[in-house]
Amino acid sequence: MSAVASDAFGRFGLVGEFVRALHSFAAGRSATAFLLVMGGTLLEGLGILLLIPMLGIVFGTSGDTGLVAQVGQFVLGALPAHTVAGRLAILLSIFAVLIILRGVVLVKRDVLLTRLQADFVNSRRFRILELLTRSQWSTVSRLRHGRIAHILGNDVYNLRSAAHFIVQSGVAGAILVVQATLAVLISPALALLVFLFLGLSFAFMRPLLARARRLGSDVAGANLSLANSTLEFLSGLKVSLSQNLQQGFLCAFTQGSYLAADREVAFAKQRAISQAVLTGFAAALGGCVLLAAVLWLRSPTPALIALILVMARMAGPAMQIQQGTQQIFHTLPAFAHLKQLEAELSGGADWSDTLLPEDRIIVPQPIEFRSVSFDHGPRRPDGGAGLRDVSLQLPPGIFLGVKGPSGAGKTTFSDLLVGLFPPQSGVVCVGPKTLEGPHLRAWRESISYVSQDPFLYHATIRENLLWARAEATEADMWRAAEIADAVDLLKRLPEGLDSIVGERGCLLSGGERQRIALARALIRKPVLLLLDEATNAVDLQSESSILEHLAQLDPRPTIVIVAHRESSLAFCDRVVEFSHGKLVQNSERLSFVS
Repeated sequence: MSAVASDAFGRFGLVGEFVRALHSFAAGRSATAFLLVMGGTLLEGLGILLLIPMLGIVFGTSGDTGLVAQVGQFVLGALPAHTVAGRLAILLSIFAVLIILRGVVLVKRDVLLTRLQADFVNSRRFRILELLTRSQWSTVSRLRHGRIAHILGNDVYNLRSAAHFIVQSGVAGAILVVQATLAVLISPALALLVFLFLGLSFAFMRPLLARARRLGSDVAGANLSLANSTLEFLSGLKVSLSQNLQQGFLCAFTQGSYLAADREVAFAKQRAISQAVLTGFAAALGGCVLLAAVLWLRSPTPALIALILVMARMAGPAMQIQQGTQQIFHTLPAFAHLKQLEAELSGGADWSDTLLPEDRIIVPQPIEFRSVSFDHGPRRPDGGAGLRDVSLQLPPGIFLGVKGPSGAGKTTFSDLLVGLFPPQSGVVCVGPKTLEGPHLRAWRESISYVSQDPFLYHATIRENLLWARAEATEADMWRAAEIADAVDLLKRLPEGLDSIVGERGCLLSGGERQRIALARALIRKPVLLLLDEATNAVDLQSESSILEHLAQLDPRPTIVIVAHRESSLAFCDRVVEFSHGKLVQNSERLSFVS
């Protein structure tokens, strides 16, 4: 893209950024697309020019001495046939070949442009997902899930619409240039009237574009608000229904829906009015051109017919550009949302793709906290104390219990242990290496983490288990279920491993979800198994059975269990206690394993 073109795009602000992003993504394919676009329009232009000598044969007029007429006369003179029928047959054959070639070019053009649009939009969606997977938890945890879901769904769909309208407007622009050139060749004086009309049309559009963008921003904001409130309502649906509190959501949702609908209707009204005005304009222009051609310029019939055909062909692309430009400005606030989210996530990547063999963690290794401190600051929603100057050494294979009151630092300790947050001071080491860069990525590949409220996909139990390790066998699943005390559950379900668990496991009880999540964690064969209140929904007898099985694993991974129940800590080799972010107890116990 030339510097002049870049400056022109830059004046359109967000539209310019979007066009540059689309052009940059297209790379080598943009030249092919340009050639196909121009090829299709030039073949159409040649077909229209070919009508002039054909019409000259039919009407027998040759009074015009213009450039186009001279070219037509040259073509007729070059034909090997001399009869009217022979000349018409040859010209019609050439016309048919041009139409066929144009059809082939248009098919290739449309396929390439559609693929280009789809790939561009997917690349932006994948970019967001990649940034989400690479960003630090401190960044991701502050993002609203409804906002992310809306951007990946509704906004990306609007992005594709914007890309479609930009591409189609570009194609229409190319057609318009070729048709305008034909108009100049046929009658320069009449072409000036056409150009005057186009100039007035674009001047008429300027205020409409600003309004289209404002309406688009209003609609995007309203839809984002609806997405956020819907996701929150679904997350708390059980509580809402149990207390009959859903009416408030329905009222807010209805108001937001009507607001978005009103903005869409306003935009549709603006678009319809502008189309009606421009259509009337075009009809008046056509009448003026026809009168001028007949009464003033006295254009020959072939040239006049060709000019009318060219004008008719110009009306479609001109209208398409007018409508498409409004649609672009209306949908591009979605691009602003996507860029903002990308900017928030771009600074939070916490590893590179490089993972060397020496970085991999294959066997349990000692874990050490060396004077580790982490302060969540005033933005921590639960007011957690974080950690203060914690030093701790864990030998491989230890069964460690972690206790303390709420807000004491247990969750922060767990987050630092798995590398969700980097220490603000001090270091966390696994073996001889600090948890950072590729070593942190390798560490996460060696961990299984089960939370108090475990996440399950809306899928079968088998699919949920295979998510942790795709190559796991049926025997692996039943072995993990045995350790997690879930065998009776699987046998009780009609479909066994192929039973659907529902959204986030809603078809299972809390204890059943925890058992399945624990089985999934064990299938991963981790070096570290972290259980954060992961058995608090299980009855005491089942919990004892589970913890006994874990304690007797051979070889045993390093196991860290965060719990409030003393019974949950009874199987631990060692128990540490936190209070106000400080390590206040670090007691050895006799190992349960004999």
